[in-house]
Order: sequence, then structure tokens, then C-alpha cells
Amino acid sequence: MTKGERLALEDLHDKILIMVDDLVEEYVNTDTLCAPPGEDWFPVQTRLTGEFYICSESYDRLPGESWIQLCISAHCIGKNPHGIDDYLGLDVWLRYGPKDGRLTNHRNTDSMSI
Repeated sequence: MTKGERLALEDLHDKILIMVDDLVEEYVNTDTLCAPPGEDWFPVQTRLTGEFYICSESYDRLPGESWIQLCISAHCIGKNPHGIDDYLGLDVWLRYGPKDGRLTNHRNTDSMSI
């Protein structure tokens, strides 16, 4: 990644965080991805507090590609019998096109228990 591309991504950081917020919210509010109340599978919507934090960010140009892949890892907070703790991990994938300056959702959000 060039210095100009890094600077452009720094300028887009607020927009990146807004996109991540929207995609995390969409994920946890989709009944086919999160168990609705009364269902017994992971993750369970009612365990989520509605809060999350960014755990890590990676920015990589894949070999032979002109675009840059972003992976923003979010940890969603959940309630458990002992209080609150990390519950659901989400990797949000975005794509940045340096030539046109476009930032788009790259692929499905990946989830994991944490």
C-alpha cells in the first residue's frame, strides 16, 4: 500500500466506522443470522447489549488486485449469568478502490463466538 493510499484511508476512517456500525447492526438484527427470542442457537439476540467495540483493523492489498481489502473485527458485548462480557465476534469486510476512492461492503460478515 502506498503512502497516498494510507493517507486516503485515514481520511475515510470515520466513514469506515459508520459502515462497520451499520453492518454490525444489520447482522445482529437479522433473524436468519441471530437467533430470535425463544430460539436455541448461537448467537442469541436477547443476550446482546447493543454495544460493541473495534478489536482490530487490517488493510491488505491482495496479490494481483488493484483494490485494498479491509477487515474490521468487532466484539459485541453480551449478558451472561455473571454480568457482561465479550459474546460475539464479527469480521466486517470492506473494499477500498484507490482509483475511484470508493469504499464498499466486500463480502459477508463472518461471525464467531468469543
